[in-house]
Amino acid sequence: MHLYQEAYGFTRLRLLVDVFEGWLGVLVLATLAAGVTLRAAWLPRFGLFGGVALLLSLAALNPDAWIAERNLDRYAATGTVDWSYLADLSDDDWLEWNLGHVQARAFTETHADDWPYRPACPGQTVR
Repeated sequence: MHLYQEAYGFTRLRLLVDVFEGWLGVLVLATLAAGVTLRAAWLPRFGLFGGVALLLSLAALNPDAWIAERNLDRYAATGTVDWSYLADLSDDDWLEWNLGHVQARAFTETHADDWPYRPACPGQTVR
């Protein structure tokens, strides 16, 4: 996977594959440890909680920003980058998520036909 990422850059799927491969490697080592000690009652919980911890840490990492940084580093080194893929990455940080914004967007999308006039806000494109 490392050679593939060096040749073509990072994507969300390639990052998830890396995380999954790491989690499987940890599970193999844990299975070996359980086999040596002949006690494996802890192994299923370890696998479950380890997977949850990896997914939570991946969410905290802000994957799109990490991918963009790595691809821009690759561009500085090689001069090649997939600009269309980078343009497709999200522009918001996970810290900027707002429940009120999500609820307001859902409300306006379901009630868009109820308002005869929708003034455009500055800086906003009307759809």
